[in-house]
Amino acid sequence: SLRKLNATLGNAAIGKSEATQGFARLGLNFQNLLAMPMEARLEAIADAMQGLGSDTERAWVAQRIFGEQGTRLNEVLKGGAGRLREMMSAARQRTYTMTPEEIARAKAFTDVLADTKQAFLSLRTSIGLGVMPALADTLTRISDWVRANSANITAFFTEFGKRAAGVFAGIFRTVSIVGTLIAAFVRWCDSLFSDCAAKPPPKPFHFRFQTLFAFFGR
Repeated sequence: SLRKLNATLGNAAIGKSEATQGFARLGLNFQNLLAMPMEARLEAIADAMQGLGSDTERAWVAQRIFGEQGTRLNEVLKGGAGRLREMMSAARQRTYTMTPEEIARAKAFTDVLADTKQAFLSLRTSIGLGVMPALADTLTRISDWVRANSANITAFFTEFGKRAAGVFAGIFRTVSIVGTLIAAFVRWCDSLFSDCAAKPPPKPFHFRFQTLFAFFGR
């Protein structure tokens, strides 16, 4: 909004009539305002705003001078220069002001921090420049070896793929056979115990277990 005030004064100075409307309504000379510091400008505008007849008129003038933020500033300015000075004084009290010594120490710390950062950047560059030749030589040798042995590398992985396929096929066959045997065993057990529950065993019960042991002994 203060930038807008400066822009409005600048437009008034080059003859834009819409920029002078707000100042004219307040009875202020924009050329005099241009010669004042910012605080004095605001105080002059605040005092002149008190002479307007209604809040609507004050809002209109504030918008012409301060732009979109004029409505908010209207609440500050309608108390006049005295109220504006009180608010600005309270704002200064809430704002911490550094002493010259503190400013000097802060600047010295900033300078040391910048020097340290530059030193680390230089170190990183030096390390990179020192390592790059050896790294480049190593990468070149690896690249040359891969090109010279590309046929052997291809043959190795081709043979590896074939053997791996055979190994995996054998594993799958073994798993399939084991699964089949387990399924057969489960069915045999179900049949065994179903017969025992349905009727008395025609032979001594231990004969069943002898049969079971004979099955696994084969």
